Amino acid sequence: MISMLLSALTRDLPLKLLALLLGLVVYAHVFTEQEQESNLSIPIRTAELPSGLVISEPPPPSVRIHARGKGKQILKIRFEQPEMILNVSEVRPGRVQRMLSPADVVLPAGSDVRIMEILEPTMIEFSVDTLVEKNVPVQPILRGHPPEGFVLAGPVILTPEQVTVRGPSLLLEELDHVETERLDLGLFNRTRNVELRIEPMAPGIESEVTRIRARVPIAEHVTQTLPRVPVHITHLASGLFVRVEPDTAEVVLGGFADDLDRVPSESLVVTLDVTGLGSGRHLLSPEVRLPADNSVRLLSVRPSRFVVEIGSPGTKGG
Repeated sequence: MISMLLSALTRDLPLKLLALLLGLVVYAHVFTEQEQESNLSIPIRTAELPSGLVISEPPPPSVRIHARGKGKQILKIRFEQPEMILNVSEVRPGRVQRMLSPADVVLPAGSDVRIMEILEPTMIEFSVDTLVEKNVPVQPILRGHPPEGFVLAGPVILTPEQVTVRGPSLLLEELDHVETERLDLGLFNRTRNVELRIEPMAPGIESEVTRIRARVPIAEHVTQTLPRVPVHITHLASGLFVRVEPDTAEVVLGGFADDLDRVPSESLVVTLDVTGLGSGRHLLSPEVRLPADNSVRLLSVRPSRFVVEIGSPGTKGG
């Protein structure tokens, strides 16, 4: 029974398939020639904005419309999407309200579709502002630290240091700088010149320069140990003598190699200030003066306390 049914179904199969195909074509033709209605979402675009103005707060990106036309025309505009174009040639700076109309919808050329109704929104709002320019400084955004043993040897030098930005006047009033993309200092073990991107700003603000050059000064940080630096006493009262134990100190300095080379070891002095101290034994902390115009820093002094014995001439031999 089943085999007889299969035989009947497959008999003259090519002709049956052709008839089915022709039937589908006829149905599709009849269907697409009939009047149909459809709701569509289409983009909103502004046009003819006067020179010197800028839209600081844009209208909604799209609007829903109700359209009517032949099925094939409705299908066509789904692929060749129409737009709602708003002519803003008459606007002035400030808040703008605008009713939407089917007349604002621009259909593809040759389309017979009719826009029956604006569904939502029926009214839109947007803001218009004066377009201005402003020069603002660029601020590099630094992250992390150089690898161990290296330091940032000075400020990052940017070229240019300022950029010209353009946008709505109200937004530019609040803008006092622009920022670069993050600069990871952990990637540098020597001075490098790199290119950085200006980070995006508020919508509507653009920079005429999008990338800048940056010089990142990286130097090796080294230490230097001076084992026997003389210890000097300052402000000893008249008529007193002093004895220091020990009379030399070990001084450890840190800084850039070039700066350390410019500090003569013979000019380095450890001092102990005995202002106001009288006879007796005292424990004093040392002071070391270093050049103020380079990177050299005092890391340690050993010992950290010195025994200072102060006496008068009559007790010197005691």
